[in-house]
Amino acid sequence: MVEKVDKMLAEDIPRIMQMIPQEEQESRKEDKGLVKGGAFDKVMDSATPFMYKGGEGINAGVGEVEWVVSKDQVISQKLHYIFLLTFNQ
Repeated sequence: MVEKVDKMLAEDIPRIMQMIPQEEQESRKEDKGLVKGGAFDKVMDSATPFMYKGGEGINAGVGEVEWVVSKDQVISQKLHYIFLLTFNQ
């Protein structure tokens, strides 16, 4: 039994491991590895709450009542005050 396991570890596993890159290349050529359909349809270009990077950049704060910068206003004011004191001497 130990001899069979030793042979498997020495011969079979390395042969199988060599096959993995070949299978990955074949699946890329055949376009098999990509997720398609369902929730992933039109995620990149649809205007939904779940769209790709939907709440970032120009879309940050869409649908909110207050300005998007209001949540960081206190911190920003403190930083500006510190900079004013530091660089205005």
